[in-house]
Amino acid sequence: MKLPLTFIGAFGMKDPRRDNIKSCMKYAKEQGGINIRMVSGDHIDTAKVMALKTGILSPEQADHPNAVMTGEQFRNKVGGLIQY
Repeated sequence: MKLPLTFIGAFGMKDPRRDNIKSCMKYAKEQGGINIRMVSGDHIDTAKVMALKTGILSPEQADHPNAVMTGEQFRNKVGGLIQY
């Protein structure tokens, strides 16, 4: 038996970036010597765009084949899941 369903709508949520995020990332990298990495549950293309917009990833770094990868790609690179 098919139920008559009516599409009512959709919504999206976004965590806004703070205005000073790029300068904070730059300071942490240059002054603190911190190598920043991001782990995201977003789609890989969305995660890459966010890493570029926040300064975590530079346009030059984004072209590197290992700069952005899926969880499966990462597990394959490191040899599977880490067991403790």
